This record gives sequence, C-alpha cells and structure tokens, in this order.
Amino acid sequence: MCALFTGLALFNQRFVGFLMIAIVPYLSRSLTELAGAWSPQALRGAWPRAGVAIATMVLVSLPSWTDTRFRLGIGVVPTLVPGAACDFMQSHGISGRTFNPFYFGGYLAWRFWPDRARLPFMDIHQTGTRRDRELYAYAFASRDAWDALMEEHDFEVALLDGLVQLGDGGGLGDQVADGPLAGRGGLLGLGCLGGGGGGGGHGVCSSAWSG
Repeated sequence: MCALFTGLALFNQRFVGFLMIAIVPYLSRSLTELAGAWSPQALRGAWPRAGVAIATMVLVSLPSWTDTRFRLGIGVVPTLVPGAACDFMQSHGISGRTFNPFYFGGYLAWRFWPDRARLPFMDIHQTGTRRDRELYAYAFASRDAWDALMEEHDFEVALLDGLVQLGDGGGLGDQVADGPLAGRGGLLGLGCLGGGGGGGGHGVCSSAWSG
C-alpha cells in the first residue's frame, strides 16, 4: 500500500495528502525504533516525546508560514483565474453558451452567479454526460471531437487558457479559430489570467474578440 500511494504522489502532487495518511503506520513504527535506539532516558516518556514531536512539526512548518509569497487564509489567487477575461466579458456584455476548461469552471460560476447566461460548461470531472466528458477530454487534441462537441452544444463563447491552448501548434485554440464559432463573431479565446492583459496577465483580452 505504501508503494502504491508513493507512486501516485510521484506522478501527481494532489495525492501527496493521501500518501501522508497511508505512510503513518510505517513511518511511525520506523521512527519509534530509531528513536528508541539513540534517545536519552529523559525523552522516553510519553509527554517528552510528544513535546519533541510538536516542536519538530512547528520547526518544519516555519519556512512555509514565513514565506511572504503566500498568505494564510482563504481566497482567490488572481494569477490562476481568468479575471481579466471575465472583466472583458462583463464590460462588453458578452454571454451565451460558454465552453471552458474545467479548472476555470468554479471561478466562472462564482464570478457570474446568478447570471445563468454565463454559467460554465464544465466545472468538475463529473459534469455532464459521459459523452460530454469524453468529447471534452479529446477536444483539446482532436478536431473531430471538438466538431462533435460544437455540433451538440452550439457554443457561443469559448474561454480558453492562453498559455496552453491559444498557440499555433494545432491545439484547441486553432480549432476554435477555424470553426463555426469564428464565423458567427464569437469569442475565440481569452488568454488573460490575473488582473489585466498586461503585467501579471497573459495575452490581451480584446485581441481575442472577433465580433
């Protein structure tokens, strides 16, 4: 079990938390044996060992707690959401059936709620039908999948990640630009992350609008 969760964590950091839970019995047993071999008599009681454990956890956490790049709390990291793109949509009155990467879905739902004309197409892995999810996954690399998805849902807006999908390498951005969405004056893609098109953002929002 420990090997399984270690392998998962190596390939995807989202599973590190599960690894920490899975290795507790193995790690605690090993650390207990190691501590018993070298710890002085004064540290062999339950309370002294608990004190050492607490002090160690505090010490290893200090670098993260004092890192000025990250603040403790709950909020939205502006460089990870299409804030400027949504500003552009709102200021220009853009709405309609929207295609989006699933990792933008939560922000779009939070930002535009309760305006149902701007709700996201995809927000979590389980959204929509099984066919929707399959076509969505393949659409990023397959023109046929994107055409099938477009035919079934008739999107009016495509909000895309400019860093990944709006290049010139035949990705989804090019498929959208060459498809029917461009012909109707739709939103080809908004590659703006962060507070605006310049500075910390990526791309210029207004350059993506073909209507």
